[in-house]
Amino acid sequence: MNLTHEQMATIEQEQKQTYFKSTFGFVNEHNGFRPGCIHVLLGSTGCGKSTLARKLALDCCQDQKALLWLSEDPEDVISYQLYKNTARKESLENLKIISELDTFWYKEDGYKELIEQFEDKVIRYDPKIVIIDNITTSSMYQDGIRPEGQDWVSKRLRRFAATMHIPIVILAHTTKGIMENYHRLIGVDDIRGSAIMTNTAQYAYTFQKMYGNGKHFPFIVIHKSRYHEVKNKYFGLIFEKGEYIQDKTIEWKVISEAFTNRDKF
Repeated sequence: MNLTHEQMATIEQEQKQTYFKSTFGFVNEHNGFRPGCIHVLLGSTGCGKSTLARKLALDCCQDQKALLWLSEDPEDVISYQLYKNTARKESLENLKIISELDTFWYKEDGYKELIEQFEDKVIRYDPKIVIIDNITTSSMYQDGIRPEGQDWVSKRLRRFAATMHIPIVILAHTTKGIMENYHRLIGVDDIRGSAIMTNTAQYAYTFQKMYGNGKHFPFIVIHKSRYHEVKNKYFGLIFEKGEYIQDKTIEWKVISEAFTNRDKF
């Protein structure tokens, strides 16, 4: 097959692009966080998404510039927590933390103005990866806008990731009513707000936690991936000393047993 120069250049760029590896198998299962793509991690309130996001941020800033965008926590609190929880403190120089609680937002033009400010801050810092914790409580996504506004934000973020050629990892809440120990496996359509966020993402995961017999059982499911063979794989998370430290591949029967033995609220 004869390829044009443009096609060959595209293939060469694909081969050169840096995937962000992680401590966690659910990320490395498809070679890491892929540049130019949206990765959405969906979970209920209290399951530990923010704790996991901070660990992912520490992973990503070891050798590259990373940006952690916060919508619910002040920057100084999270900076202090990360400083305590990493042995390689010099790597934190590569991590930029921006909190919406500490940022002055110009809201005259609504959510479109807000996302432009987000993009401007990303461009100024020029990170190799962005982690948003949490999009469904972010002012640029949920400040009174209707579903069509959320659709616009979702598509805009996807275009921005492609333009900047960076992965954007987006954490999101499940819809209200879905809590820990929920009676079924949650799916990507259970996102709070418009489902366009997960529908347009190239990669999507759900994060769920069960409680039973005095123990908790957190796990992640890969729902969308460009590596089709890894879809619907399950990973149990290991929690020690206040943080998720790694995960391991598990079979469905392990999750099924957790559902059966969970505490009924």
